[in-house]
Amino acid sequence: MFTYLNAPEFVGSISGFTRAKSEEVKARIQDKVTFMVTKIAILGSIALMFLFFLLFVSLTASQYLNVVLESAYAGYGIVSLFYLLLLIILFLVKNVESLNNSLRNVIAKIVSSIRGIT
Repeated sequence: MFTYLNAPEFVGSISGFTRAKSEEVKARIQDKVTFMVTKIAILGSIALMFLFFLLFVSLTASQYLNVVLESAYAGYGIVSLFYLLLLIILFLVKNVESLNNSLRNVIAKIVSSIRGIT
């Protein structure tokens, strides 16, 4: 019976097949990890550039208000109060369940569209 199956050759082919499949899985995982790290780096760079943009817009607005109000510090105070007001509004809104659900839906759509691209 074993002569028909040629057992040593059969076991060798199974071993080679599993080795090849494991290498293929490793390559796929490495590709996906590389892709995700690249995406994170790009999104991190975009976020950093946006923060720099926001910083310089805020400084410009503060300087403009300082000139208009003829004060050395009033513009900085007004812009700081604006951000404090924005922070308070966001803190109060975070408890609103309908807004949270709508944000979750938007984020889920964005994630699904990103998955659709890949």
